[in-house]
Amino acid sequence: MASELNIDLNNTIGALQIGSLFGVFLFGIVSLQTYNYYNAYRDDGWVNKPLVATIWLLEIAHTLGINYEVYRVTIILYGKPWLLGRFQGIGAVTIFGGGITLIVQTFFALRLSRLLPRPYNHTGIICIIISSLRFIATIYLTVEGIVAINMTVYREKCEWIVSATFIASAVVDITIAVSMMYFLARQRRQVKRISRLLDRLVMYTVRSGLLTSISAIAVVLCFQLMPDNFIWLAVYTFVAKLYSNSFLSALNARKDLRADIINGDSITPEHFTMPDLRHQDSSRSSRDDTPSPFRPVIISMKTTTERMDDSPDFSDKSNPYHHTVSATETV
Repeated sequence: MASELNIDLNNTIGALQIGSLFGVFLFGIVSLQTYNYYNAYRDDGWVNKPLVATIWLLEIAHTLGINYEVYRVTIILYGKPWLLGRFQGIGAVTIFGGGITLIVQTFFALRLSRLLPRPYNHTGIICIIISSLRFIATIYLTVEGIVAINMTVYREKCEWIVSATFIASAVVDITIAVSMMYFLARQRRQVKRISRLLDRLVMYTVRSGLLTSISAIAVVLCFQLMPDNFIWLAVYTFVAKLYSNSFLSALNARKDLRADIINGDSITPEHFTMPDLRHQDSSRSSRDDTPSPFRPVIISMKTTTERMDDSPDFSDKSNPYHHTVSATETV
């Protein structure tokens, strides 16, 4: 029957199985990073801990749904290739992947809006709006994925929405990464002595946005250029896990960046502001006598992860890490 229907199991069920295996591998990394986070940051903010728990629970649901679908098409429907065109399990978990993407992009976009000076800080708000609209689209795709009788019908009804959602993801990721890299480049030119640390922050920025945007673009290209196979679906199965790992790695890297700040001979809190450079010598001499709380710019960066007030609640003035410094602030 498979030969009569001309179904190539290699680039359909085979591709889906490979994608699900890679997704399980990434879920293992998500679980490890979740454990490391709760073990290393016991006193972290009241917003971050629930966010991490929510991400992990959504990943469990997403992973179970995808692997149920793989089990269904390889075991339950074994020998019945004419029934392989419907993927209700993957359709049902689309909303979980959309929720993960929304949380992660909102987290980084809020950091971007806190860091950039006016009016450029509105870039983060725009990214949040786009990501929210994308999540609404995933709700519709979830319903259609469940009720569609086969993949052909699903493509006819949802082709432009699927492409639009992943293009929107790539646009948001690239916008956040490029905005942050531009700001870091300006900081690097103006404060030469911390160029090494800024280079490391650029690396974190690229790491956070590069893989997710590339994977989103890959889904769109495979979906549009290869309509007769499920390679795009295989890539989709692990895209959400790239977002989760990006979010958790940003949180878990804060201790390393803090160590760079504390141990660096030429890295001091004032270097992360944008003061009048003519007064740097005097500020440095006064700093030796009177310690001041850390207020480094890096703590509010999208990819930075220094100990800080990571929550969207900016009203806690008692937190020494609360006060972020824009490009126009002076000491």
